Amino acid sequence: MAVPDHRMARCLVPLPDESLPGFALRLGHRLHLPPGHILWRLGLLGAQTTATIAPSGRLFFIDPVRRERLARIIGTTAQTVDQLTLHPLARRFPPAAHAVSWPRGPGELPKPRQIAPPWILSSFSRYCPHCLAGDGSAVQERHGGPWRRRWRLATSFACVRHRVLLKHECPGCHQPSGLAANGSGPGHHLLLIGNPGLEGLHPAACRNTQAGQRAVTCGYRLDKPADAPLGTLPQNLAELQFRLDRLLDDETAPEDAFATFADLQTITAVVLATWPATADMVPFEQGAAVDEHLAAQEKRLPGFTVQSAPRDEGVFWTYLPRASIGAGAVLSIADRLLSLPDGELMQELGRLAPRCPERDGKRWGATWKLLEREATLVRRAVVQQALRKRPVDRRRRIPSTAWSRRQVIPSLLALKIEGCQGFASENIPQELPDQ
Repeated sequence: MAVPDHRMARCLVPLPDESLPGFALRLGHRLHLPPGHILWRLGLLGAQTTATIAPSGRLFFIDPVRRERLARIIGTTAQTVDQLTLHPLARRFPPAAHAVSWPRGPGELPKPRQIAPPWILSSFSRYCPHCLAGDGSAVQERHGGPWRRRWRLATSFACVRHRVLLKHECPGCHQPSGLAANGSGPGHHLLLIGNPGLEGLHPAACRNTQAGQRAVTCGYRLDKPADAPLGTLPQNLAELQFRLDRLLDDETAPEDAFATFADLQTITAVVLATWPATADMVPFEQGAAVDEHLAAQEKRLPGFTVQSAPRDEGVFWTYLPRASIGAGAVLSIADRLLSLPDGELMQELGRLAPRCPERDGKRWGATWKLLEREATLVRRAVVQQALRKRPVDRRRRIPSTAWSRRQVIPSLLALKIEGCQGFASENIPQELPDQ
């Protein structure tokens, strides 16, 4: 069935900083239709009205043809449609640029990547219940406030307007809010909207299915602040979030914002890789959230492969904690380090160096590539000098299990002494004193 491309008779105007999934949820509520049908009508699915798989890549980028068509359907401009995605942030926020595969030759178009980079939340969204409750206007009283686009950035951990930490789980089912995974394990589809075929749910209602009951939807209203007590926002975190938000606004030059976020991404990875060396820089509650995040990563580490790493739950040190208080803690530490003069930053990183894992470890991910390509020149030099790559010892190594007080593997002992001290095998006695 061909998708109609004429303008919709009834529609809504996208709200400032509203995300594409949030707009589809509100419009579906307005028209009493499932959000999956809305996505089909907007030309973001296949040709069949029964299609429900809307890839999460639409969150990052909509190609120009679909963008123009969608703008015509809802009666707005292509620029307004683009503002529903993370694409306009690509010049300011490095992960938004990495989420899109840019053209390498003439005639090629950018395409959203299948796997979102760290710092972009593709399978859930943080949220502020006060914002979801709306601003009191008639349209927001009926259909709720916006699911904000910035809540999909891992660096958004607080709502400065309402002075609260963002929430990341539904209080009803205790699953990540807005879960968009078609299944819980790696390799499953990530959807733009969870359970897109369901209609009748309020845009602020949890769309998760309850554990072990696929036909039962949680439905908990996430726009009820009284039912979901929020933690008080510490003043230092409020100021940090305000400054991070300004980097995404036109007040800051795009190149400055891009370099600042790149510096932060590198230093936060160092903070997490050397934890708890900097734990004394944050209150106990914030440090406990970081501990919980790293413990969860350790549990996933044995079965980790690059191809099967679940989104938003990777074991790389570049992933910030899901919990807002943990993400704010790590970012605040990195921000304090980056605010130091170069000499003092060098000293602090030098203090962390002995705890820093080898730079070729798999959990670093693309950290050093980001440092080399995108960090500011001064910060790059300081980090590279303080955390120099350790020289590789090319001598044949002896397993640590080969040595003990009462047991020495003779062949390895001979190898060690012959290779390092110049002794021949026949010079080594069969038994050695303990010392």
